[in-house]
Amino acid sequence: GENLPAFLRRIERYMASGKGSKSDITDDSAVSIMTMHTSKGLEYPICIVAGLDTKFNKKDISSKLLFDKEIGVGMYARKSFGYNFSTLNVRAIKDKIAENLAHEEMRLLYVAMTRAMDSLIITASVRDTDSLEESIDRKRSYLDMMYGSLKRLHHKIVIYENTAQDEISASAAAGHSAARERTEAVLQRAAAYSDKSVLEKIDRKMSFVYPYRAHGEVRSKYSVTELNKGEKISSDIHLDTPSFLSEKKKLSAAEIGTVMHLVMETLDFRKALNEGEDYIAEFADRLCEDGILEAEERAVIKTENISAFFESETGKRAALSDRLYREREFILQKEVNGTNAIVQGIIDCYFEENDGIVLIDYKNSYMGGGTTESDIAERYGNQIELYKEALEAAEGKNVSEAYIYLFDTKKFIKMR
Repeated sequence: GENLPAFLRRIERYMASGKGSKSDITDDSAVSIMTMHTSKGLEYPICIVAGLDTKFNKKDISSKLLFDKEIGVGMYARKSFGYNFSTLNVRAIKDKIAENLAHEEMRLLYVAMTRAMDSLIITASVRDTDSLEESIDRKRSYLDMMYGSLKRLHHKIVIYENTAQDEISASAAAGHSAARERTEAVLQRAAAYSDKSVLEKIDRKMSFVYPYRAHGEVRSKYSVTELNKGEKISSDIHLDTPSFLSEKKKLSAAEIGTVMHLVMETLDFRKALNEGEDYIAEFADRLCEDGILEAEERAVIKTENISAFFESETGKRAALSDRLYREREFILQKEVNGTNAIVQGIIDCYFEENDGIVLIDYKNSYMGGGTTESDIAERYGNQIELYKEALEAAEGKNVSEAYIYLFDTKKFIKMR
């Protein structure tokens, strides 16, 4: 039955008595008002999270000088007439800061919403519900973060309308109407314009299509693998499952191929030819003992597939050559979709003979399921042609033979 003035006087007397800290309050019916930060670790039967329409503080992003320990320093470029525009560093640092701020705000919101034991009440003030729909993709406040999920999950959303807002909306509508009338009047005058050549010129300029648009889609640098299939570049991004999510580490096909290539790069070809599989197994064990390979990597090395390389005529020629080269990197300028680009790659193995260069590329891919030699030639034809082009340009000699060695089937495939 106490009115508001009496309640305030009682609070003043309570504060004047020297009490007033939260530890002095023992009544379960008391209301505690605190920030999200200070509420961490506490719980209440009923929790009200208020003011979720407040815009996030973007002060760290609006600074004229930005810093990041990985990206560096971000500064705006200034034109002679005083206009500042963002540099690449500024944009990168801004995006990173904004992402970190968003994550921090999400953590705070999680803390606030998990304080409630029985009932959680969320309040916010907005201009109109349409603005909430528009802001789903622009996370400027806690309400922006939550509204889409609350609506999609059919949570109870109660909207209290401010009647004074109707007058403001009516005034704004009148302003829009007047602006529309002025625009229509200008359009009517323009429609009556008699000089058709001006209209044709405007139409020609507005319908202009940049003729070199395809050049802008070509990157300045590619790998040989990207250009292998008819220079058709894929923009798909494939993300591997992180290793920490797997209880037991299992090597992918690409990782197994890398291990096999490492052995072929460091192996003594002469010894492998003369001593066979025993030397190859001993060499692989030594790589593991020296810490170059892990135990899981050593386990996937099929030494019989490597020894079969040296049992073939081409493998013997490679081992006996005095001019043998392995894992040679190259950079080649090539036309891609009408634009010059840089192509980078690594040639697994080649050796020189009197009549030219013999090129060998190793493949650890599974070639089962009725795969024919013509299928393999078609699949890797462009890649081998790029290797031949790079070798002939670098060495000034003709590539007389080119082969693909398949570890899986222990066969050499001669390329056209």
